[in-house]
Amino acid sequence: MIASYALLGFGRIGRRIARFRPDVAAVLVRPSQVAAARALLPGALVTTALDDVLALAPRMVVEVAGAELLREAALPVLRAGADLLPLSLGAFCDRALLDTVSAAGPGRLVIPPGTMGSLDILGAARESGLTEVSYWSSRPPRGFARTLIRDRFDLDGMGAATTVWSGSAREAGQDFPHNCNLAVGIALAGIGLDATAVTMVADPAAIRTTHRLTFRSAGSDGCLVVEAPPVPPGGDPADLAAFSILRLLRRWGAPVFI
Repeated sequence: MIASYALLGFGRIGRRIARFRPDVAAVLVRPSQVAAARALLPGALVTTALDDVLALAPRMVVEVAGAELLREAALPVLRAGADLLPLSLGAFCDRALLDTVSAAGPGRLVIPPGTMGSLDILGAARESGLTEVSYWSSRPPRGFARTLIRDRFDLDGMGAATTVWSGSAREAGQDFPHNCNLAVGIALAGIGLDATAVTMVADPAAIRTTHRLTFRSAGSDGCLVVEAPPVPPGGDPADLAAFSILRLLRRWGAPVFI
């Protein structure tokens, strides 16, 4: 087990991580979240200041607060010597930020697999000579309601599965900063943001969101498919994003590293 980790963010994913791992040393929250965080985590430092979090010298810092906070926090966290596990990977579509963070240290930037569950197969293929990577996703049209797609397509009147966007992972992260963190993670694990192809489909017959990763390499070709559960009325999908973080926290301190 990790002796001490800190949490940046207390939204849906942050709260889920905190429930499963209440041994968090500190949590960075918005002012409006202070009372709720203290109630859930009575043993943790609850603060609105990043400096307070880093003063505790956590070994790992988990970011689930959004790309804007990640841009501000990444360098201070890494320079403080903590390993950083970010979920808001769209921030790294900024070349300058990614280059700066990658060279920062002494802490390490650890990329979680997020909703895909694992990117180990892609990493292994990269070692053998990765030549092609693509990410395809399909979801009900309502899943695009808060994106630029709503202005380009009649989501309510869509009668058949329709490709609503295609481009590179970098473009996807820029156009869909809240929806394409997985595409960015796949690109970082594989052949890069500009070479990774992304396709998004709106399907009125779909109940679940489907993620499909395909790749070609000298060693083998492969395809990994994950179906996320339907979003409940409360809007809190229990996908693999939070659980990928929990696995990394457990993995880092386990006597058997798998």
